[in-house]
Amino acid sequence: MPGLLGYHDGRAVAWVSLGPRGDYAKLERSAVMKRVDDQPARAADDSMWFGTATMFERAGFVEVARRKRMRPVMRRAVRGRAAGSG
Repeated sequence: MPGLLGYHDGRAVAWVSLGPRGDYAKLERSAVMKRVDDQPARAADDSMWFGTATMFERAGFVEVARRKRMRPVMRRAVRGRAAGSG
């Protein structure tokens, strides 16, 4: 399974797996991390990350779901080419 290792002082201290969301059925069963809706996330993998809600709000994101008090799900609409167009 593809993934990344995090190192500190030459020692592996963290690991994260990488892949399409559909490969991780556990996310769909999670009360917190399940899909908000059927809309695909049209973004490059390297731009999907966590941060504070206010940081995202300042960048034009809006809250689309909140399944736990401290875990908002933020989304920002972007204009551009449709997924798969070249």
